[in-house]
Amino acid sequence: MNVYVPIEVKVRELEGKTLLALAAAERGHTVILGGKEDTLGLARRGLLKPGILHEKSLTPSAAKLESLRALREHRHVVTSQDEESGLLDVSYERFAQLRYSAETCALVSRILCWGSHDARTVSQLYGRPGQTTIVETGSPRVDLWRREFTEYYSKRRVPVADGAGDYVLVSSNLGRVLNLKRFWEQIGRLREKFRRRAHPLIDEEYEYAAYRETSWQMRLLEEYIRMIRALASADPKITVVVRPHPVEVVDAWRMLIGDRPNVVVTREGSLSAWIRGAKVVIHNGCTSGLEAAVCGVPRIAYMPIRSEFERTVPNSVSYQAGSLEALREAVETILGGGNLDLEPDRKAEEVAVLRDRFANLDGPLAADRIVDQWEQLAASSLEKPNDWGSVRRTVLGRRLRAGIGRSLSSLGYRRLRRRPESGRLPSLTWHKYPALGDSEMDAIIGRLKSSLGRFGGVVHQRLGERSFILRPS
Repeated sequence: MNVYVPIEVKVRELEGKTLLALAAAERGHTVILGGKEDTLGLARRGLLKPGILHEKSLTPSAAKLESLRALREHRHVVTSQDEESGLLDVSYERFAQLRYSAETCALVSRILCWGSHDARTVSQLYGRPGQTTIVETGSPRVDLWRREFTEYYSKRRVPVADGAGDYVLVSSNLGRVLNLKRFWEQIGRLREKFRRRAHPLIDEEYEYAAYRETSWQMRLLEEYIRMIRALASADPKITVVVRPHPVEVVDAWRMLIGDRPNVVVTREGSLSAWIRGAKVVIHNGCTSGLEAAVCGVPRIAYMPIRSEFERTVPNSVSYQAGSLEALREAVETILGGGNLDLEPDRKAEEVAVLRDRFANLDGPLAADRIVDQWEQLAASSLEKPNDWGSVRRTVLGRRLRAGIGRSLSSLGYRRLRRRPESGRLPSLTWHKYPALGDSEMDAIIGRLKSSLGRFGGVVHQRLGERSFILRPS
């Protein structure tokens, strides 16, 4: 069976989706894994044989509807799991209303949920007898949070400053103020959403909320800069690692923090690797708080300024510090070998929150559960092999056109810029998913094979700048 798995954000999705691709290839399926240009883009143009196309969202935009209809026209079977998760808030309803619609749900064969929390709401809002099946599989990203992957991360050195040992990880979620897109460009994109989506929740008030959220994040950023500098000054032997969100500009953090020899700002490697090695994770409303809770890594929600935009769920499974003094005391306790003990009731609530949101904290891996669902959709029409020579020529042609387009653009011929599917990718796309090297992919697959003792019969080879083919040997 052919399987096509697009990746949008490299640091967020690459390892989990590589695990998913390996699980599918282990069972005899052929998988294209990588950038949307070589997976979704080729599939919706009919340049790949029919297969399972695993979407990362079902956002009800005109472009998404057009894409889903094109996939159906070319006889692909679509499954989806929302990579944004939507699990950071107490209620999933608003997220589900923004990220799904009855029309997009009707165009896919499976909606694969992270856990009971999102499955309940999606079923209530969009479940229809005899239509799309909604299944709690869990996410492959959460698979990598489990104890089975301790060895996987122990074999991976995180690149902190020379000679550094212990480090504190500060995980940022300040995408409004440090975004690659300037604020007015973000507002412009919101207005474009208004134009394209007739949705009751997308209106001018939604736009004005972005102003209030940005204002709060700017004030929070001030407190985070103070905190990072204070931690770095308090103990020069400890490295403070700042991990920007995928949409944030790394150099912005460096310029704001200034020259601090024991502060490292990096997006290199996966967030999971950094969390596993940290003495403590500091965040505010970030998925890293949930991941650290599952992994058993100490975590502190730094909450010096309260706001309507605060993501309460990750903070609820973390020790909460409302001032710099309280945070420093908590960090000193952890670095000194102590624990931030929670009351028994808080611990029980934490376990309940995690189990409600993540279906795959134990038992079969989500990767295997998803492949189970794909195999229920198997049909002879999905097994016709691709003509790899033809596919490679198409990929090479697109790359050549993209190179010419970039060269002309750099010379000032901006009117010749191409649409993303024709080869010219927006800078934000490459910011989220830069090129993927052979050695990087070899290392990820090699560690997964040795850590789990699986996938020995799977081989991989490059397809495009950001994509690989995985299949049985």
